[in-house]
Amino acid sequence: MIYPESKFKAFWDLFITFVLLFTSFKTPYDIAFTGVDIDLSDRLPDYLVDGFFIVDVFVIMNSAFYNDEVYLIDDRKIIIIEYLKTWFFIDVFSSIPIDDIFAS
Repeated sequence: MIYPESKFKAFWDLFITFVLLFTSFKTPYDIAFTGVDIDLSDRLPDYLVDGFFIVDVFVIMNSAFYNDEVYLIDDRKIIIIEYLKTWFFIDVFSSIPIDDIFAS
């Protein structure tokens, strides 16, 4: 179980923030300045970002959180149910390289 106060959780949250910032700059750049024929070396950062986001899904599923009453929830079943009710599907679908699937 990963607790909110752990150093790993703080590092991971900061790392994912930088990955999101990278994506927020790279995606518009790719749309504006790259062509349709992109080789693997140009797509590798995108695949790494998708991989980090998939790993983030598993990190979130194993992370305790505080509920509205500021009670620490560390029961894995409750954590997964709450995650499934909120951001799970958005996180998973945003990690799938849809453009590569449709291109092939």
